[in-house]
Amino acid sequence: MGNRSGEHVVILGGGGGGGRTGVANLLLLMAADDDGGTKISSDERRIEVLEGVGERNSLVFSADGTRLAAGGDDGYLRVFEWPSLKVILPKVKAHGSIKDLDFSSDAAFLASTSDDRGCKIWNLAERTGTSLRSVKGEDYGFARFSRDGTKRLLFVTTRKGSKGFVSAFDTSTWRKVKSKKLQEVPISAFAISRDGKLLAIGSCEGDVAIVDAATLSVQQWVRQAHMIFVTAMEFHPNGQALLTVSADYSARFTRIEPVGGNPWRGSLLLIVIFVLAMLVAIVGDGLLAKSPQAASVSEFLAGLKSRSLRLTPDGGI
Repeated sequence: MGNRSGEHVVILGGGGGGGRTGVANLLLLMAADDDGGTKISSDERRIEVLEGVGERNSLVFSADGTRLAAGGDDGYLRVFEWPSLKVILPKVKAHGSIKDLDFSSDAAFLASTSDDRGCKIWNLAERTGTSLRSVKGEDYGFARFSRDGTKRLLFVTTRKGSKGFVSAFDTSTWRKVKSKKLQEVPISAFAISRDGKLLAIGSCEGDVAIVDAATLSVQQWVRQAHMIFVTAMEFHPNGQALLTVSADYSARFTRIEPVGGNPWRGSLLLIVIFVLAMLVAIVGDGLLAKSPQAASVSEFLAGLKSRSLRLTPDGGI
Protein backbone atom coordinates (compact mmCIF):
# COMPACT_ATOMS: atom_id res chain seq x y z
CA MET A 1 0.00 0.00 0.00
CA GLY A 2 1.26 3.49 -0.82
CA ASN A 3 0.08 7.08 -0.85
CA ARG A 4 -0.50 9.16 -3.94
CA SER A 5 -1.83 12.73 -3.77
CA GLY A 6 -4.09 12.14 -0.78
CA GLU A 7 -5.13 8.67 -1.91
CA HIS A 8 -4.35 5.28 -0.44
CA VAL A 9 -3.10 3.10 -3.27
CA VAL A 10 -3.08 -0.68 -3.32
CA ILE A 11 -1.24 -2.52 -6.10
CA LEU A 12 -2.50 -5.94 -7.13
CA GLY A 13 -0.06 -7.95 -9.21
CA GLY A 14 -1.07 -10.36 -11.94
CA GLY A 15 -0.21 -14.02 -11.79
CA GLY A 16 2.28 -15.23 -14.34
CA GLY A 17 0.40 -16.34 -17.38
CA GLY A 18 -1.34 -19.56 -18.20
CA GLY A 19 0.96 -21.72 -16.10
CA ARG A 20 -0.10 -19.79 -12.99
CA THR A 21 -3.29 -17.86 -12.58
CA GLY A 22 -3.79 -16.94 -16.21
CA VAL A 23 -3.72 -13.25 -15.27
CA ALA A 24 -1.53 -11.04 -17.43
CA ASN A 25 1.53 -9.35 -15.91
CA LEU A 26 -0.17 -6.08 -15.08
CA LEU A 27 -0.22 -3.83 -12.07
CA LEU A 28 -3.79 -3.06 -11.05
CA LEU A 29 -4.02 0.14 -8.99
CA MET A 30 -6.89 0.48 -6.53
CA ALA A 31 -7.19 3.93 -4.89
CA ALA A 32 -9.41 5.19 -2.07
CA ASP A 33 -9.69 8.82 -0.92
CA ASP A 34 -8.43 10.02 2.48
CA ASP A 35 -11.94 11.10 3.46
CA GLY A 36 -12.85 7.47 3.97
CA GLY A 37 -15.29 7.36 1.06
CA THR A 38 -16.03 4.10 -0.66
CA LYS A 39 -15.29 5.39 -4.14
CA ILE A 40 -12.55 3.25 -5.66
CA SER A 41 -10.79 3.87 -8.93
CA SER A 42 -8.57 1.49 -10.82
CA ASP A 43 -5.84 1.79 -13.39
CA GLU A 44 -3.76 -0.73 -15.30
CA ARG A 45 -0.08 -0.30 -16.04
CA ARG A 46 2.00 -2.78 -17.95
CA ILE A 47 5.49 -3.13 -16.49
CA GLU A 48 7.81 -4.32 -19.21
CA VAL A 49 10.53 -5.45 -16.80
CA LEU A 50 8.01 -7.76 -15.11
CA GLU A 51 6.87 -9.43 -18.31
CA GLY A 52 7.23 -13.20 -18.14
CA VAL A 53 8.94 -13.30 -14.74
CA GLY A 54 6.46 -15.68 -13.14
CA GLU A 55 4.27 -15.22 -10.11
CA ARG A 56 5.05 -12.20 -7.92
CA ASN A 57 4.74 -13.21 -4.27
CA SER A 58 5.46 -9.80 -2.79
CA LEU A 59 4.87 -6.19 -3.90
CA VAL A 60 5.67 -3.55 -1.29
CA PHE A 61 5.89 0.26 -1.12
CA SER A 62 8.32 2.25 0.99
CA ALA A 63 6.72 4.24 3.84
CA ASP A 64 6.79 7.49 1.85
CA GLY A 65 5.35 5.81 -1.25
CA THR A 66 8.31 6.70 -3.48
CA ARG A 67 9.73 3.20 -3.95
CA LEU A 68 8.26 -0.12 -4.99
CA ALA A 69 9.91 -3.53 -4.60
CA ALA A 70 8.83 -6.75 -6.30
CA GLY A 71 9.86 -10.35 -5.77
CA GLY A 72 8.52 -13.70 -6.83
CA ASP A 73 9.05 -17.33 -7.69
CA ASP A 74 12.03 -16.62 -9.94
CA GLY A 75 14.00 -15.40 -6.91
CA TYR A 76 14.96 -12.07 -8.50
CA LEU A 77 14.55 -8.83 -6.58
CA ARG A 78 13.55 -5.64 -8.41
CA VAL A 79 13.27 -2.15 -6.89
CA PHE A 80 11.82 0.90 -8.69
CA GLU A 81 11.08 4.54 -8.04
CA TRP A 82 7.34 5.23 -7.89
CA PRO A 83 5.50 6.22 -9.99
CA SER A 84 8.24 6.76 -12.63
CA LEU A 85 9.35 3.09 -12.40
CA LYS A 86 12.97 4.12 -12.81
CA VAL A 87 15.16 1.20 -11.75
CA ILE A 88 16.86 1.63 -8.35
CA LEU A 89 18.06 -1.93 -7.92
CA PRO A 90 18.40 -3.89 -11.15
CA LYS A 91 17.44 -7.52 -11.46
CA VAL A 92 19.31 -9.26 -8.62
CA LYS A 93 19.18 -12.95 -7.79
CA ALA A 94 18.28 -12.76 -4.11
CA HIS A 95 16.97 -16.24 -3.27
CA GLY A 96 15.69 -19.43 -4.84
CA SER A 97 12.28 -17.77 -4.57
CA ILE A 98 11.21 -14.61 -2.74
CA LYS A 99 8.55 -14.93 -0.05
CA ASP A 100 8.37 -11.51 1.67
CA LEU A 101 9.76 -7.97 1.39
CA ASP A 102 9.81 -4.85 3.57
CA PHE A 103 11.47 -1.41 3.42
CA SER A 104 13.06 0.31 6.39
CA SER A 105 11.29 3.50 7.49
CA ASP A 106 13.83 5.67 5.60
CA ALA A 107 13.79 3.34 2.55
CA ALA A 108 17.56 2.90 2.82
CA PHE A 109 17.30 -0.84 3.44
CA LEU A 110 15.12 -3.65 2.15
CA ALA A 111 14.63 -7.01 3.86
CA SER A 112 13.83 -10.11 1.82
CA THR A 113 12.92 -13.62 2.93
CA SER A 114 12.52 -16.79 0.95
CA ASP A 115 11.08 -20.26 0.90
CA ASP A 116 14.61 -21.54 1.57
CA ARG A 117 14.10 -19.95 5.03
CA GLY A 118 16.82 -17.33 4.65
CA CYS A 119 16.67 -13.56 5.21
CA LYS A 120 18.80 -10.90 3.51
CA ILE A 121 19.25 -7.19 4.13
CA TRP A 122 19.80 -5.00 1.08
CA ASN A 123 21.59 -1.65 1.21
CA LEU A 124 19.90 0.09 -1.72
CA ALA A 125 22.45 2.91 -2.00
CA GLU A 126 25.35 0.47 -2.22
CA ARG A 127 23.32 -2.21 -4.05
CA THR A 128 24.67 -4.91 -1.73
CA GLY A 129 22.99 -7.68 0.25
CA THR A 130 23.92 -9.37 3.54
CA SER A 131 22.44 -12.55 4.96
CA LEU A 132 20.93 -12.29 8.42
CA ARG A 133 22.73 -14.56 10.84
CA SER A 134 20.79 -17.61 11.99
CA VAL A 135 21.40 -20.67 14.11
CA LYS A 136 20.93 -24.30 13.20
CA GLY A 137 17.30 -25.37 13.30
CA GLU A 138 16.03 -21.78 13.00
CA ASP A 139 14.09 -20.82 9.84
CA TYR A 140 13.09 -17.24 8.94
CA GLY A 141 9.66 -16.52 7.49
CA PHE A 142 8.56 -12.85 7.31
CA ALA A 143 10.28 -9.55 8.08
CA ARG A 144 9.05 -6.09 9.15
CA PHE A 145 11.14 -3.03 10.04
CA SER A 146 10.12 -0.95 13.07
CA ARG A 147 8.17 2.20 12.20
CA ASP A 148 8.52 4.65 15.11
CA GLY A 149 12.08 5.72 14.26
CA THR A 150 13.24 5.81 17.90
CA LYS A 151 14.65 2.30 18.19
CA ARG A 152 15.52 0.82 14.83
CA LEU A 153 14.69 -2.86 14.80
CA LEU A 154 13.92 -5.55 12.30
CA PHE A 155 11.22 -8.00 13.42
CA VAL A 156 11.48 -11.45 11.84
CA THR A 157 9.20 -14.43 12.30
CA THR A 158 11.11 -17.57 13.10
CA ARG A 159 10.23 -21.22 13.09
CA LYS A 160 11.95 -23.55 15.53
CA GLY A 161 10.66 -27.05 15.00
CA SER A 162 6.89 -26.55 14.81
CA LYS A 163 6.77 -23.48 17.08
CA GLY A 164 6.33 -19.86 15.99
CA PHE A 165 8.66 -17.16 17.33
CA VAL A 166 9.19 -13.46 16.63
CA SER A 167 12.75 -12.14 16.92
CA ALA A 168 14.02 -8.55 16.92
CA PHE A 169 17.35 -7.49 15.40
CA ASP A 170 19.24 -4.23 15.98
CA THR A 171 19.60 -2.63 12.53
CA SER A 172 22.94 -1.02 13.41
CA THR A 173 24.62 -4.37 14.05
CA TRP A 174 22.05 -6.86 12.68
CA ARG A 175 22.39 -8.81 15.90
CA LYS A 176 19.42 -10.41 17.62
CA VAL A 177 18.36 -8.48 20.72
CA LYS A 178 15.24 -10.41 21.73
CA SER A 179 13.16 -13.41 20.73
CA LYS A 180 9.90 -14.84 22.07
CA LYS A 181 7.72 -17.84 21.34
CA LEU A 182 4.21 -16.65 20.51
CA GLN A 183 2.42 -19.80 19.41
CA GLU A 184 2.81 -23.56 19.24
CA VAL A 185 2.40 -23.69 15.45
CA PRO A 186 4.23 -21.91 12.60
CA ILE A 187 3.44 -18.28 11.76
CA SER A 188 1.86 -17.99 8.31
CA ALA A 189 1.38 -14.20 8.03
CA PHE A 190 2.89 -11.09 9.62
CA ALA A 191 2.17 -7.33 9.77
CA ILE A 192 3.12 -4.17 11.65
CA SER A 193 1.00 -1.09 12.34
CA ARG A 194 1.97 2.27 10.84
CA ASP A 195 2.98 3.70 14.21
CA GLY A 196 5.07 0.61 14.90
CA LYS A 197 3.40 -0.12 18.23
CA LEU A 198 1.63 -3.32 17.21
CA LEU A 199 2.52 -6.50 15.36
CA ALA A 200 0.06 -9.07 14.06
CA ILE A 201 0.64 -12.75 13.40
CA GLY A 202 -1.51 -15.34 11.66
CA SER A 203 -1.19 -19.07 12.20
CA CYS A 204 -1.43 -22.12 10.00
CA GLU A 205 -4.53 -23.06 12.02
CA GLY A 206 -6.39 -19.83 11.24
CA ASP A 207 -5.73 -17.99 14.51
CA VAL A 208 -4.81 -14.30 14.63
CA ALA A 209 -2.94 -12.47 17.41
CA ILE A 210 -2.20 -8.80 18.09
CA VAL A 211 1.23 -8.35 19.69
CA ASP A 212 2.80 -5.43 21.56
CA ALA A 213 5.95 -4.60 19.56
CA ALA A 214 7.87 -3.31 22.58
CA THR A 215 7.44 -6.41 24.74
CA LEU A 216 6.52 -9.07 22.15
CA SER A 217 3.54 -9.94 24.38
CA VAL A 218 0.20 -10.99 22.91
CA GLN A 219 -2.51 -8.49 23.86
CA GLN A 220 -5.39 -9.97 21.86
CA TRP A 221 -6.17 -13.40 20.44
CA VAL A 222 -8.78 -14.21 17.79
CA ARG A 223 -9.04 -17.98 17.79
CA GLN A 224 -10.20 -19.62 14.56
CA ALA A 225 -10.52 -16.30 12.77
CA HIS A 226 -10.35 -18.42 9.62
CA MET A 227 -10.94 -22.08 8.87
CA ILE A 228 -7.38 -22.71 7.68
CA PHE A 229 -4.07 -20.85 7.52
CA VAL A 230 -3.93 -17.07 7.27
CA THR A 231 -2.18 -15.97 4.07
CA ALA A 232 -1.93 -12.17 4.44
CA MET A 233 -2.76 -9.34 6.84
CA GLU A 234 -2.61 -5.55 7.02
CA PHE A 235 -3.42 -2.97 9.70
CA HIS A 236 -5.83 -0.14 9.00
CA PRO A 237 -3.89 3.17 8.74
CA ASN A 238 -5.30 4.32 12.10
CA GLY A 239 -4.21 1.09 13.80
CA GLN A 240 -7.69 0.29 15.10
CA ALA A 241 -8.50 -2.66 12.85
CA LEU A 242 -6.76 -5.53 11.10
CA LEU A 243 -7.65 -7.05 7.73
CA THR A 244 -6.80 -10.73 7.31
CA VAL A 245 -7.30 -13.12 4.40
CA SER A 246 -7.04 -16.87 4.24
CA ALA A 247 -6.65 -19.78 1.90
CA ASP A 248 -10.27 -20.60 2.73
CA TYR A 249 -11.21 -17.63 0.45
CA SER A 250 -12.39 -15.55 3.40
CA ALA A 251 -11.48 -12.00 4.45
CA ARG A 252 -12.05 -10.61 7.93
CA PHE A 253 -11.82 -7.24 9.66
CA THR A 254 -10.87 -7.51 13.33
CA ARG A 255 -11.29 -4.54 15.68
CA ILE A 256 -8.21 -3.94 17.82
CA GLU A 257 -9.27 -3.92 21.45
CA PRO A 258 -7.79 -0.97 23.38
CA VAL A 259 -5.39 -1.90 26.13
CA GLY A 260 -7.04 -1.44 29.54
CA GLY A 261 -6.09 1.16 32.10
CA ASN A 262 -3.86 0.62 35.10
CA PRO A 263 -4.13 -3.12 35.83
CA TRP A 264 -3.38 -2.51 39.54
CA ARG A 265 -6.29 -0.16 40.07
CA GLY A 266 -8.90 -2.79 40.88
CA SER A 267 -6.46 -4.94 42.86
CA LEU A 268 -5.37 -2.04 45.04
CA LEU A 269 -8.99 -1.14 45.73
CA LEU A 270 -9.74 -4.70 46.84
CA ILE A 271 -6.68 -4.69 49.11
CA VAL A 272 -7.83 -1.46 50.76
CA ILE A 273 -11.31 -2.88 51.31
CA PHE A 274 -9.83 -6.08 52.76
CA VAL A 275 -7.60 -4.17 55.20
CA LEU A 276 -10.50 -1.99 56.32
CA ALA A 277 -12.68 -5.05 56.84
CA MET A 278 -9.96 -6.66 58.97
CA LEU A 279 -9.68 -3.52 61.10
CA VAL A 280 -13.44 -3.48 61.59
CA ALA A 281 -13.39 -7.15 62.57
CA ILE A 282 -10.68 -6.53 65.15
CA VAL A 283 -12.01 -3.42 66.85
CA GLY A 284 -15.58 -3.36 65.68
CA ASP A 285 -17.14 -5.29 68.55
CA GLY A 286 -15.83 -2.93 71.25
CA LEU A 287 -16.80 0.21 69.39
CA LEU A 288 -20.23 -0.97 68.40
CA ALA A 289 -21.10 -1.98 71.94
CA LYS A 290 -20.88 1.69 72.97
CA SER A 291 -23.02 2.93 70.07
CA PRO A 292 -26.83 3.14 70.07
CA GLN A 293 -26.70 2.23 66.40
CA ALA A 294 -24.78 -0.97 67.12
CA ALA A 295 -27.48 -3.28 65.87
CA SER A 296 -27.97 -1.53 62.53
CA VAL A 297 -24.21 -1.19 61.87
CA SER A 298 -23.65 -4.82 62.78
CA GLU A 299 -26.30 -5.82 60.30
CA PHE A 300 -24.67 -3.66 57.63
CA LEU A 301 -21.23 -5.23 58.24
CA ALA A 302 -22.71 -8.69 58.17
CA GLY A 303 -24.30 -7.90 54.83
CA LEU A 304 -21.00 -6.48 53.50
CA LYS A 305 -19.09 -9.60 54.47
CA SER A 306 -21.58 -11.81 52.66
CA ARG A 307 -21.61 -9.70 49.49
CA SER A 308 -19.40 -10.71 46.55
CA LEU A 309 -17.32 -7.96 44.91
CA ARG A 310 -16.91 -7.77 41.13
CA LEU A 311 -14.81 -5.42 39.11
CA THR A 312 -16.39 -3.50 36.26
CA PRO A 313 -14.42 -3.17 33.00
CA ASP A 314 -13.09 0.23 34.11
CA GLY A 315 -11.72 -1.18 37.36
CA GLY A 316 -14.60 -0.05 39.63
CA ILE A 317 -16.68 -2.17 41.97
